[in-house]
Amino acid sequence: MRDDTTALIDRVHALIDAPLDGTPGERASIEYTLTEGYAVALALEAERRRIDEQITELTTLPRADDQRRLSELTALAQQRSRAEGEISRLRALLRTLRERLA
Repeated sequence: MRDDTTALIDRVHALIDAPLDGTPGERASIEYTLTEGYAVALALEAERRRIDEQITELTTLPRADDQRRLSELTALAQQRSRAEGEISRLRALLRTLRERLA
């Protein structure tokens, strides 16, 4: 997981765990974190789409070096799996934070 995503997830956890005091500043902080969180989720989804495109490209290339291709496909599949996990985890946390704000 990237450092910026980890830091964001830590902030979301802190906001979820903190007692609510109902102040405008608290609401603004939560809304800002939600906005930032959804922007990161969209960036992760774009990264996943780029990985999907690279996988498609590799699978449609003429057969040249199958060992190299297999190695690249394996690495891309791992990257895609990590991105998918980060997206799912982040979106679930953001849902929880949004429900808390409501």
